[in-house]
Amino acid sequence: MKQSQPHRKIGVLLLRSTEDITGPETFILSLLANINRKKYDVHLALLVKTKDRQVRLLEELKKNGIADHSIEIIHSPGKIQYTTIRTVHSILRTQRLDILHTNEHKSDVVGLIAAKLAGVGTVSSVHGWLSNSVRTKTYEAVDRLVVKFFDKIIVGSTALKNDLVKNGIKSDKITVVHNAVRLEAFHESNVDPAIKQRLGLHPQSPVIGVVGRLSKEKGHQYILRAMCHVIRVFPAARLLVVGRGSAKPQLERLAKHLGIAGHVIFTGFYNDIRSVFQIIDVFVLASVRESLPMVVLEAMAAGKPVVATSVGGVSELVRHGQTGLLVKPKDSRSIAEAVISLLQERQKRADMGQKGREHVRANFSAPLLARKVEHVYNELFALKNARAPAYACPRWFPCRTR
Repeated sequence: MKQSQPHRKIGVLLLRSTEDITGPETFILSLLANINRKKYDVHLALLVKTKDRQVRLLEELKKNGIADHSIEIIHSPGKIQYTTIRTVHSILRTQRLDILHTNEHKSDVVGLIAAKLAGVGTVSSVHGWLSNSVRTKTYEAVDRLVVKFFDKIIVGSTALKNDLVKNGIKSDKITVVHNAVRLEAFHESNVDPAIKQRLGLHPQSPVIGVVGRLSKEKGHQYILRAMCHVIRVFPAARLLVVGRGSAKPQLERLAKHLGIAGHVIFTGFYNDIRSVFQIIDVFVLASVRESLPMVVLEAMAAGKPVVATSVGGVSELVRHGQTGLLVKPKDSRSIAEAVISLLQERQKRADMGQKGREHVRANFSAPLLARKVEHVYNELFALKNARAPAYACPRWFPCRTR
C-alpha cells in the first residue's frame, strides 16, 4: 500500500526507563543519530529512579553530538505512578506529537495509558524477555499482555517475532528491525600494549573475551568449563570476563573450583568497551537464551571472530564458518573446540573478522535501522490519520488542550 506523505513533520516521543547503556539505549542512540530531521520531530523522555543520578544515555548523546533533541528527565521512582503517566500525557499533548515509541515494560505500561488518553499512535520496541528473577518475570508477563494493545511492534529478530505471533499478536503488527552499530566507532587498529598491561595481561597471551551482564542465562559457567580444555592446548590463554551482575560471586567460586582462577580476569564494569574488543582474539557468547545480542554485532564490527551459541536471533547475526562459529547451548566442549580451532589459525581469525565487519556494514548499519523505523512511523501515521476520531479527554484526567 502506498504511504501518504505528510506535509508536516511527524512528531515522535521516545520513552525509556533507563539506568545504564544496554541494547535499548544503543537502539535509541542509533535512531536519534540517523533519523531524517526534515521529516520527523523527535523528542526523548527518560524515566529515572533518582533525581540526582547521572543519566549515562545523556552522556552518550552529548559524546556523539546528538544531544540537541528535546529531552525530558522524568523522576519516576520504583512502581508505575499516576504522576508519571500524567507527565508523559502532558508532553504528548503540549508538543502536538503523533506517535509514542516505548522501549521496555515500564515505559510500555506508562506510555500506553498516556498515549491512549492523548489519542496518539503507539509503537513498542520489544527487546526480548530474558530475566530469571521472580519479580522481573512478573513484569515481563504483564508486558507480554500490554504489548498486544500497541498499534505497531518493533522486534530485533525473526525469532522474537515468531515468539510474539505464538503469543497471539498479529504478524502484520510486527516489524523486524535488527539492532545496529556505528561501524566507525569500532575501527580496526593495532593492539595498545598499555590496555593489556592495565588488565594484568601478558602482551603475548591469547585473549578470549566475553562481554555482558553476569547472570545465569548468559551462560558464563559454560565458558569457564570450556577454559579448562582451552588452557591444556594454550597454557598462556586468558579469559576476560567484562561486566557486572548478581552471578559474579558464584562464577568466581566456580573458577577457583575448576583450578583456572589464574587464567580468568573479572573486570567488572568497563567504560571503554571498544578498547576491550581491541585486545580480544576470540569473542564468545555462551547464552542459553537471547534475542538479538548487540554485543555480537559490536564484536564483529571490531573485526573479531565470534563463537556463539545458536539461540534466539544469534543465527541471524553469525554466519557459521564465515563470520564465526555457532555451537549448541550448554555445551562447554563444543565451545572449547571452536575457540581452540580459531586460536590455532591466525589467518582464519583475520578472515572471519574482516567478513564480520563487512556483514555488519551491509546489514546492521545505524542508517538502515533508522530507515526501517521511519517506515513504521509512516505506516502508523497514515493509519491513524485515515481513521482518527475526534480527540476527547476523559473528564477525570487533567488533560491540557492543544
